[in-house]
Amino acid sequence: MNVLLLGSSGFVGREIRRAFEGDHRVTSVSRRGSADSRAVDIRDSSALRALVAETVPDAVLLVAAYREPDFCEEHPEEAHRLNVEPARALARHLPAETRLLYVSTDYVFDGENPPYRETDSTSPISVYGQTKRDAEVALQGRANTTILRIPLQIGGGASLADCGFIGHMVAALQSPQPQQLDDVLLRFPTWTRDVAGAARFLVERGLDGIFHYSTPTGATRYALTLEVARLLGLPHEHLAPSREIIARKARRPFNSQLDDAKIRAAGYARHTPFQAVVRTVLAELPQDPLRNLA
Repeated sequence: MNVLLLGSSGFVGREIRRAFEGDHRVTSVSRRGSADSRAVDIRDSSALRALVAETVPDAVLLVAAYREPDFCEEHPEEAHRLNVEPARALARHLPAETRLLYVSTDYVFDGENPPYRETDSTSPISVYGQTKRDAEVALQGRANTTILRIPLQIGGGASLADCGFIGHMVAALQSPQPQQLDDVLLRFPTWTRDVAGAARFLVERGLDGIFHYSTPTGATRYALTLEVARLLGLPHEHLAPSREIIARKARRPFNSQLDDAKIRAAGYARHTPFQAVVRTVLAELPQDPLRNLA
């Protein structure tokens, strides 16, 4: 299969690229380009159309997005340019026979009535969630289209600082400064490698429609950080649970758990436990924080 991956340098895109390479021909695209990706600004619809015409893909994976809710809240027009317009352009100009996978989010829901099924009405409470829902709406009714909704992503990188949520938790534990961590909002941290497997599963089987994929186990940021502390044998007395939602620029859903029974029924049921993900991510770093622990 000839695959065009849009957003290959991002947190999720890196793992999706690895999942498809080897068995498929992958053209990787990122805004700035790199040694293993082409530089194309997909916010430019003309550039995106030219890219599709040149590569003639069998499948397009639209992973690129602004994923930081606070950034989107402060820059709604820019968020719309990347999170919505490329989806609209592909819906208009992509050949009907070309498969399209769009990666969306649990933030299309308000978090008041979990768990959410694919058929539940969306009700975003942030600019980020709204842009992702707008992109979904733009793709509704298109044949050969899959929308994959996912929750908070955890995964690895070239350094601890590149490890996203896991890196933030380890940094909080290593810092001696007293901190309050949210102990109200429930999150369902799901491994990017498992998500990449779900994306490949859906594309290779040509499954249309909306699919949810999420770990079944939820916890607050404070509780998850304590799990990491126990795993690493690090002190956590300087961390305190906040029983009130910590104010941020963008509202977060209280509990936007995704019910992924549909994709499990289709045949994809891999869920790597949180502690196993943390162990693997840290072990793959050049300097593994677990290496010197008993």
